[in-house]
Amino acid sequence: MDSPEAVQSWLFDSIAGSIAAALEALTGHKPEIEWQQAASPAIQAGDVRRRQLLQNLAGAVYVSSRSAASEVLSRQILRAAGLEENDAETRKSASFDLLNRAMDEFVVRLASRTGLDITRGQSQEITEDDPQIRWALLRVPFQGGTECEIAVGLDPVLADALSAPAKALPAPGIPKTLDLLLDVELPVSVSFGRAQIALKDVLKLTTGSILELERTISEPVEVIVNNCAIARAEVVVVEGNFGVRILQVISRQERLKTVS
Repeated sequence: MDSPEAVQSWLFDSIAGSIAAALEALTGHKPEIEWQQAASPAIQAGDVRRRQLLQNLAGAVYVSSRSAASEVLSRQILRAAGLEENDAETRKSASFDLLNRAMDEFVVRLASRTGLDITRGQSQEITEDDPQIRWALLRVPFQGGTECEIAVGLDPVLADALSAPAKALPAPGIPKTLDLLLDVELPVSVSFGRAQIALKDVLKLTTGSILELERTISEPVEVIVNNCAIARAEVVVVEGNFGVRILQVISRQERLKTVS
């Protein structure tokens, strides 16, 4: 069993690694993020501070950044996408997209460590300060010498939950009948989105026509196995081919909904 201090250090390492992975996906460059424990940052006008709740695990994660830091992050992301000309709303959207991707990566690491079906819960913008939150300051460097700072906080309940001794569970065995099916091959596909259009509009489709899907560009795609969505993922490039990185395995209840 790890001590609460060791768990807290692992959590900050994981958050820093998750933000670095999200930046790599959005900009093509993975920064070496360093962190150190810090006092609670005072909330100033224009700051972005959010509380990220978790499903199936107690506690929350906090992210706080100055308006100037958010500008640096969003401009780096948009520049990598070729959007040199952008407005404040676009930059805000890019900043939130980064945080959402980072939190998706973080819950994957949490789920891997705990073995629990952890997913990202509700994200809330907050304005109050909580003296119980443990903070660390992350320094995010970019190519060209630019850098910014992000403060991340941990609800002490989260570190306590991970450092508590786990209940011993019997090792699940594989039924012999299931063992016969393990080598069966299933079709795997990736869904970028769906749309419903009238038949008359289908007949009008020509080369160059554009269909608008219901999913935004910031949302993860669905991984579908045998007509059942089993996970959400982001699109990556692997040696010149498209691939997907799993961000979240869909719970059993959600899978049943996709089948129905």
